[in-house]
Amino acid sequence: MKLVKLSSISILFVISSFAALSGCSDDSAQRERELAAAEHIEEMHRLASGLPEDYEQKQKEKEEAERKARENAKPFTYKKEVYGDKEVFKYQRLQFLWKYPDREQERPGLWSIRLDGSDPRLVVEPELLFSNGVDGSINPAPLRSPDNRYIVYSVPANGTIEKRLLDLKTRKIKVITTGGFRPHFNWTPDSKHIIFYTDPGLMDYNVETGELKVRKHIPSAGLFLVKDGSEFFAITSDGFAFYDYEGNLLRTGKIEDPQNSRSQYHYAISSDGKYYMYRRGSKYIVVDTSKPDEIIYMDKHRRSESIYFDKDNKYLFSKRHGIERVDLKTKEHISIFHPLNPDKDNLDYPHLGCGYSDLS
Repeated sequence: MKLVKLSSISILFVISSFAALSGCSDDSAQRERELAAAEHIEEMHRLASGLPEDYEQKQKEKEEAERKARENAKPFTYKKEVYGDKEVFKYQRLQFLWKYPDREQERPGLWSIRLDGSDPRLVVEPELLFSNGVDGSINPAPLRSPDNRYIVYSVPANGTIEKRLLDLKTRKIKVITTGGFRPHFNWTPDSKHIIFYTDPGLMDYNVETGELKVRKHIPSAGLFLVKDGSEFFAITSDGFAFYDYEGNLLRTGKIEDPQNSRSQYHYAISSDGKYYMYRRGSKYIVVDTSKPDEIIYMDKHRRSESIYFDKDNKYLFSKRHGIERVDLKTKEHISIFHPLNPDKDNLDYPHLGCGYSDLS
């Protein structure tokens, strides 16, 4: 049966015409006739739509059941990650952006979990993360400093792109620089410098002094500080290259048909520079940078936006059906964080942040 949808204007027109034809002068009688006309229109709509007679009653019952389910649902419980908490910081943790599962809000907070998916902790609430004129999303995801005190991230705010530094000890935000684009950030092992690309080039920000200076340019489609801060891993058009900390070329490596996307979410490098994961079409491939022709691992069906190695190169983490962990030795895939929203029948997929946070 064809669905006939009657607009409010059509209903008002029919009601007005019905009242006018009735010749009613009494206000009370006119209201009764208008009500009868409205009910008649609703019945016509129901019949045209093919809805059962008890449709409205069932809808009310459904809404009431959903209301009671929300009231009886167990609240999402969590703890806050407190800077300096030795019990929390003795484990490696995975950091990511995620919306509260029990709140109706537009923006996510910053969270962390252990590598097995347990102990969810709120690191930074969205009210602070998106404060002071932010009018868009965080991209790339926030990056934690090695000493766990600072978070660096980029956001559109106040008519420009702000590179922000959030101090988890004082809970204060400082704008490092503005303009340019949204870069990938690198922390030095001592947590004193942040290295990133923006206008006018490769920049070095001193956290202690606030000085921002230009470094020697390293051509790349993605730059990562590896090997305890002694070398840079640069993604190139035909593979990769290693540079020393001063920006001098050390060696290069070529790979077959490198990723066709320059998105920073489609490649990853282990912290020691040993393993490199890149995208080849719809496949995600892991190679040893000392033997780039040999494939260590390949996933033909992965559709992920964020991929990270743990510091021991045992696991690969990605955003897929929540957060998925792959054992690189056994190739076992398991979901470690699969948050169900109690108020909805869908999942709020977390967005991986800095990969692992070494909180030891």
